[in-house]
Amino acid sequence: MIPSVFDSAQSVSVSPWIVFDEMNWDKLVKNHRLRSYRKGQAVYYQEGSENCVYLVKRGRVNVSATNSQGKIHSLYVADAGCLFGENFCYKIGGSTTQASANCDTDIYAIPTDEFVERVTRDADLMDNLVHTLVRKVQVLTYHIEQLTFNDSFTKVKNVLLALADTYGQVDEGGVVINMRFTHQEVAGMASVSRVTATNAMSAMQKAGVLSRRKGCAYIQDLVAFQNFAVEHRMPL
Repeated sequence: MIPSVFDSAQSVSVSPWIVFDEMNWDKLVKNHRLRSYRKGQAVYYQEGSENCVYLVKRGRVNVSATNSQGKIHSLYVADAGCLFGENFCYKIGGSTTQASANCDTDIYAIPTDEFVERVTRDADLMDNLVHTLVRKVQVLTYHIEQLTFNDSFTKVKNVLLALADTYGQVDEGGVVINMRFTHQEVAGMASVSRVTATNAMSAMQKAGVLSRRKGCAYIQDLVAFQNFAVEHRMPL
């Protein structure tokens, strides 16, 4: 990871790509087999009623919400070590979110009753759960900031910075984002149209502040990238 470069006062932890690959969930997943999901395959549906809590072993799961017109807004992406669906343990009725695999993904599914029992009895698991929930509150705060204070260009910029914070590696003075993504994925997380996301990234590429390196996005100069994004506004 690289140091946080967000405009907001939040730290790197606000990145909506949540990775907890060093978190130990062994006592939770003991005796459970992995479920495999293909890219694009649904894990659960909005307004559905599940009886499991899920933990990502490998891959990424997009947790999103859809309105009555079919517009999708991505809330967060659960990467390795991240729980999702824990609301099923504490909520009566259907889910307010949906989840689908962003790539080929392996997931543990723990029945809700068992999840509650194991977490309640084990302080380490409870600590993991609290850390997960706090991180998700930070992510939701990040989304409120994005929707309330930022124009569409800045929203796209902040999504790219979140990707750099989570998956970036320093290379020749710049940052390579070692996770391939589509314009639609950026648009969903930024809450803008795919066309807007494409136009924003095209403007960045024409200005030379964003490029491709071995198939991955590359930010050569973080300061120049931020200044360009701030100075070139786009309509919502």
